[in-house]
Amino acid sequence: MLALLFAACGSSGSDSPTTSVAAVESTTTAPSTTEATTTTLPATTKTVTYEVTSGAVTGDVLLTYTSEQGESLESVVPPWSKTVVLPVAERPSIIALGPVYLKCSVTVDGKVVSSNEGFGSCLA
Repeated sequence: MLALLFAACGSSGSDSPTTSVAAVESTTTAPSTTEATTTTLPATTKTVTYEVTSGAVTGDVLLTYTSEQGESLESVVPPWSKTVVLPVAERPSIIALGPVYLKCSVTVDGKVVSSNEGFGSCLA
């Protein structure tokens, strides 16, 4: 900012006043502020754990479940569990078929969201 200062001074013996002009420069600096902003983004994935148990340890059980690659098919002997990471929009599910009494469960981020049991099959 530039300000001009006009001052009338007394005369040096003449009848006309002397005018002097002085330039004064002033600067103003705004205080610096730094604000930390933390943004929490919504989760894009979830951790899913599938579990299958049976009343007997005999015979293979055929499983179909949602995995990172889409639908996965496995033949297992219970007890069995598997943990996968899925996009939030993906719906996890498991189907188990076998000649024994079966229990199935789906856990998402530590919380059981679906479970089922039955002889020969279960869907969760």
